[in-house]
Amino acid sequence: MSTPTHQPEKPVHPPQRTEAARLPASADAFSQDQHLRIDSTLADIQRMHRQLSDFLRRPALKQLAALAGGDYFLHAEISTTSEDSADGFVFDYIGKRLSFTRPFLWALSQAKQRLGATWEEFLRLFLLHEGYHIGQRLTGYSYRGIGRAGFVLEGIDYDADTFSIQGCLQWRRDKEQGYVRDKGEVGVLAEIVRTVLGGISAFDEFEGRFPLRELPERRLRRYLIWHMQHARAASAPKGLPLREFGLGRRVIVEAPGIPLRVEERSGTLRSVALLSELSRASELEIAIYTNSRLFRSTPGQALEVLEALRENDLDRVKKGFFALFFSMGALAPWLEQSTKRPGNASAAAVQSPAPKAPTAGVPAGVISNTITGDNANVSSIGHQTVHMVVRRPNLTGTEAE
Repeated sequence: MSTPTHQPEKPVHPPQRTEAARLPASADAFSQDQHLRIDSTLADIQRMHRQLSDFLRRPALKQLAALAGGDYFLHAEISTTSEDSADGFVFDYIGKRLSFTRPFLWALSQAKQRLGATWEEFLRLFLLHEGYHIGQRLTGYSYRGIGRAGFVLEGIDYDADTFSIQGCLQWRRDKEQGYVRDKGEVGVLAEIVRTVLGGISAFDEFEGRFPLRELPERRLRRYLIWHMQHARAASAPKGLPLREFGLGRRVIVEAPGIPLRVEERSGTLRSVALLSELSRASELEIAIYTNSRLFRSTPGQALEVLEALRENDLDRVKKGFFALFFSMGALAPWLEQSTKRPGNASAAAVQSPAPKAPTAGVPAGVISNTITGDNANVSSIGHQTVHMVVRRPNLTGTEAE
């Protein structure tokens, strides 16, 4: 059993203005020192893949291994490629080869510096996410142009993220049993989701985007979803059962009223949120749809969250969502139960009654792939309600075209 090396919570990156890193246009433009760091990063990925593969080969984790891509994932070779890829890597799962471009590995080496002690967990998240795409049929053979179907891609990626987070939680259960027992599973979940956010912001910082003056709207939704899930997990009591947290439920989060501009990218129009112009936002709010309920913030609540997100102040964003939870009790029912008063109703949140759950199986709208222990590591996908709009881009920090 390994000894956990968790550090006290602090902002993933202190608010500051960074200068964009200069990424060489080709592998030939890297210096000798940069090549060494690239090779070291590749070695980290190869080592983590071996560790994950050994872990998933355990008989008790057979179903988890299947969801991660089965033999296609377990026996994949990790290497570099000179092939041009907008995403920076190509997963030829039939050929069992996951290949990275050297410019992308250089970007990952910069993320490694920013992520610090959470680097290895970030790699686990990344690898499990990509492995889950095999079963979803989003692979190197089918991904080209999928960015044009942004809502579909976000739904695919949210499910892959959910799986990778739960896979990392299972890893923690096995490697850090005492720590997980003391912290509680949902408390550890909060740490893992914090790593997801650290990975997202590491790429934005590498590209010199902080403070976030503007951001593709799809990427903003990605931030908002995982900030909200982080705040929910951080607010939960230690003994809350993971199943009651409901990580597998599809979440849709938007920020209506934020100033936008439209730009063309690869022949497709996309909306860009102008975070530097929040002062002129019209009827700003954060709208959330999850578990068959609608929640709407006040303009002040939305402004507090978005200003903190713009500065990459993770703890301030978390506190901003805490304020939302007290007016949107069903998002964090454990808080509602501890603060509820007779006759108390929330005027700030619009909440539709939750429909009755099916008599058998999984409640509508819930994708149940919650890991529950060695005897039932991942349950099957249950009844789903397919909504018109689904959200979430991927973990890597890149945008599919």
